[in-house]
Amino acid sequence: MSETKPLAEVVVILNNDEEIEGACRTLNELAEDVSAEILTAYIQCSENDLRHKIYMEATQEALLRVFGWKLQRVKFYDSSEDAGKYPDAYFWQELNEPVLPKPLQGMIRTMGLVQPGRSDNGSADNISYEISCC
Repeated sequence: MSETKPLAEVVVILNNDEEIEGACRTLNELAEDVSAEILTAYIQCSENDLRHKIYMEATQEALLRVFGWKLQRVKFYDSSEDAGKYPDAYFWQELNEPVLPKPLQGMIRTMGLVQPGRSDNGSADNISYEISCC
């Protein structure tokens, strides 16, 4: 039986949307415990600038190995709060910033955690996350 690990959810915005397929493929090839997909971002920097984002899920260990990104899982609150509606929720605390591997340097504008994220507490949430642009 394999061990289940909490996943960190990451949003990646590129400098150039034209490189999105290659960047997504590169992210997926970096490690077995990294999964990336392309999504339409609900942001527009100008009238004609349709942007995309890469949504990535990865283990804490993969983010450390691949990006040198140290994360710590922190308990957000316990089930005694909010009448137990959100049992034992956690979030990822960043201890440093990620360092991009060579194949991705110059391609990525921003890379950050989605909080709290559906993978943090084991249940799907219905929260919409907005990303600021420019």
